[in-house]
Amino acid sequence: MAGLGAGALPAVTELYIYSTHVGDTGASALAAALGQGALPRLKSLVLDQAAIGDAGLLALAPALR
Repeated sequence: MAGLGAGALPAVTELYIYSTHVGDTGASALAAALGQGALPRLKSLVLDQAAIGDAGLLALAPALR
């Protein structure tokens, strides 16, 4: 998620990540990008079979509120 800062990808409203090993590290990076204002219009995020554990979910939760 390097390079995804404030206002990055402003038209994206839905993001589907399926059968890709995101893991806790990737989830944390996504959370950091969201926290910096990336994907400002995101309404739906689907992470299916992304190998994200508790640590990744805890990182993402605040960024998705």
